[in-house]
Amino acid sequence: MRKIIYIIIPFFVSALQAQELKPDIPSQTRGIEKSAAVGIEYRVKAGIALGGTAPLPLPAEIRAIESFNPGLSLSIEGEALKLFNETWGISIGLRLETREMRTDAKVEGYRIMLQAEEQQLSGYFWGRVKTNVDNSFLTLPVLAVWKPSERWGVKLGTYGSYALKRGFSGLAYNGYLRENAPTGTYVEIGANNGYYDFSDNMRSWFWGLQAGGEWRAFPHLIVGLDLSWGMNSLFSKDFEVISFKIVPIYGTLSFGYAF
Repeated sequence: MRKIIYIIIPFFVSALQAQELKPDIPSQTRGIEKSAAVGIEYRVKAGIALGGTAPLPLPAEIRAIESFNPGLSLSIEGEALKLFNETWGISIGLRLETREMRTDAKVEGYRIMLQAEEQQLSGYFWGRVKTNVDNSFLTLPVLAVWKPSERWGVKLGTYGSYALKRGFSGLAYNGYLRENAPTGTYVEIGANNGYYDFSDNMRSWFWGLQAGGEWRAFPHLIVGLDLSWGMNSLFSKDFEVISFKIVPIYGTLSFGYAF
């Protein structure tokens, strides 16, 4: 976390320095006057996200989602917006975000690797699977901005993320495993002895698409709603235990202050 602060603080300091205007200009209008002069606006935003990390499409092995808990996913972001004219511009940000999720699913023939009773088992599982996702990312979004009016804006672009914390683990329970193949050796899995942890098998770098809109409620207060959709899977192609693509999909409600 300390390294993240060292990265973000200089960004905010430069933003504040850019706001130095004549002292006779009221503080409430400094950001507006600066934007009008050079077409640049600096913002600090905080948001709460709702969504999950999910396979798309839902594979046949997952027969039913018995429960879903999105967890608490938060973000804080510094953003610089450059307007080329009254209608078009570009936005570049630096965002620190957490992504959490808990699920419980009924599966059949689900490929998995378990740590059960001090031995590692690999094969196909029939039963219930709990999954815990707990990740944090440093994300750089680059977005085109369209402003149909002074108070409204629409954004569309891409983002790149680096995983600061990787977490993908869970429990397979109340079922049985066929080792190595769907017709392999039968192994019964009880209520608490089928743990798995694929955190170290996750990628470090991700990218995706982001789209959203914003509304300037007051001269300095901006309310935004964004959707981010991952384009590369949580795991690399050479990780064969999970064969289907899993991507993060989150909607974020944010509140920002414009300098």
